[in-house]
Amino acid sequence: MATIVGKLITALAVSEVHTGRMDGGRLDKLRAEVRDIAWELDPAGIGGEADWPRDEYDAYVDGAVSSLMTRGVEAAAARLAE
Repeated sequence: MATIVGKLITALAVSEVHTGRMDGGRLDKLRAEVRDIAWELDPAGIGGEADWPRDEYDAYVDGAVSSLMTRGVEAAAARLAE
């Protein structure tokens, strides 16, 4: 869990998101960072499948980004670790 938290903190820094509202470009950058984290974690175990669609974890991403923006890093990490 600590690794996920660290990666999410880095994602926030890279996307220059702090709190409150953000423009679409920053939100897209944050989503991309969180999507990369989800694929690295690969909770469904499909990362090795070459023909698997890249949008497989988008539902995780949106939930994690929402948690990240409203409840903090720990809540977002928990969403990704499900």
